[in-house]
Amino acid sequence: NAELHAGGVRTNYILKEGGNTFHGVMFGAYAPGGLQSDNLTDALRARGLPTPNKIKANWDVNPGFGGPIVRDRLWFYTSVRAWSAQQYVAGMFYNKSLVPWRYEADTTQPALNIETNGNESLRLTWQAAAKHKITGQYQYGQQDRPFYGYSLGQTLASPEAAYASKSIPSYLGQVGWNSPMTNKILLEAGAAVANKNFFTFLQPVAGNN
Repeated sequence: NAELHAGGVRTNYILKEGGNTFHGVMFGAYAPGGLQSDNLTDALRARGLPTPNKIKANWDVNPGFGGPIVRDRLWFYTSVRAWSAQQYVAGMFYNKSLVPWRYEADTTQPALNIETNGNESLRLTWQAAAKHKITGQYQYGQQDRPFYGYSLGQTLASPEAAYASKSIPSYLGQVGWNSPMTNKILLEAGAAVANKNFFTFLQPVAGNN
């Protein structure tokens, strides 16, 4: 609509704040490779593709907990999350050659694209007065992609030649205030700071050759 300065999907959600009773929630998901089929045909094998893209394991663990610090006045909500996606790369394997510039596929060690993430967060809500609520939150995250090159399209590189990446630390800090002055007027203000240290680098073994 006319309020937005750019097109695309928008999501609006209300963050959890805790309350006067303690509550927790737990989410978990796991998908092993055995749940996935593939479309590798004899025609593709004949053209030189020995293995398809295939999931090794995807998992996600996310507990959360919140409650009162001072009843009717100050509440907290905290959560942690860890999740990972691990996928075999079609037709690629580790190099078993001892000669650095010569590639000899080790078909017992297929190439694996891995992304592992973590996040820890804490949110505080303070009812400073009847019409003044102040919130603050902090999130700290980690992202490790040891074979990030496969996500960049280096699908013809062995794992030793694929770029690696780490984004540690990654954080977000935010404070906000709102005040319903009347039935028709709501005042809001907020500020946030965010940072993500994004590094890409060669595989450690590449620096030795």
